[in-house]
Amino acid sequence: MRKLLPYYFKSIGLGLILLCLILFFVNHHYEGLAGLSENFCKTMLELAVYLGALLIIFSYQKNEHKEIAKTRLKMLSSALLFGVVIFFLDSVLAVVSEPENPEFKSGYDIMIITLFYYILTFHHELWKNGLNKTSNVPRSLSV
Repeated sequence: MRKLLPYYFKSIGLGLILLCLILFFVNHHYEGLAGLSENFCKTMLELAVYLGALLIIFSYQKNEHKEIAKTRLKMLSSALLFGVVIFFLDSVLAVVSEPENPEFKSGYDIMIITLFYYILTFHHELWKNGLNKTSNVPRSLSV
């Protein structure tokens, strides 16, 4: 049996991401506000956004059932494929644009793109199929 985090962790993850965005803009406009270096703050905020995205992804829906589990798996495989394509396209474009000194995206950048792609596509699929409602019967299974 799968084990996911309780539903309220979605709110914690979203709050963490929003707090990080606010702190990023505050730190960007008021450099040295907390007495920390900009590079350290950027790294800590990136890690917090990553953690927030993981909390959102690995939390149950309010009405978790088989249809949502199937949708979760389908969107996970789609996001994995998307991440692999982004990785290879970025690598090819980096080598083609500057063959002598290519600049590759960091693993963090590709992972965040993949995680947010999963979050957006999963919730869009839930909304499209009517699975985001609090009733226990998906639209596709109702009479």
